[in-house]
Amino acid sequence: LSADALARESSELVKDTTPENVQASMAKANESLEAFEEAEASFAESSSLYPAADFAAFSDYIAKRKEALGHALASDEAILAKDKDAATEHNDAYNAADAEAADPSSPVVDAFEAEAEEFEKAYSTARLQAGAADAFIRDYLGTEIK
Repeated sequence: LSADALARESSELVKDTTPENVQASMAKANESLEAFEEAEASFAESSSLYPAADFAAFSDYIAKRKEALGHALASDEAILAKDKDAATEHNDAYNAADAEAADPSSPVVDAFEAEAEEFEKAYSTARLQAGAADAFIRDYLGTEIK
């Protein structure tokens, strides 16, 4: 989330295309790249700690965002070099890569729900069996339910 916020700040800065804003945008983009790399390492660690969760969507998302930021930086450099064609080309590539970076779902929640479903079914079956046994015993003993 931090990396995403930094990337959005970078994009906002360059909307007012002054040399100072372009430099500030590049600094934010580099901070964002570092944050995405930290996130990538954290997901790699999380994957080893909870193998049932599929973190591939996060890896794909981070890779696309890093690709987009590479184009953003190249666009900023082209702006500073006053190369409008290259800036436009890299900006278009940034937009395309950013659009392809689909928000990943929550793999931990998905894995937990899949594992919990099995236990919920077992609990429901045991509860029904206990209820049936209770009804049988009450009927046998002649006890009425109040």
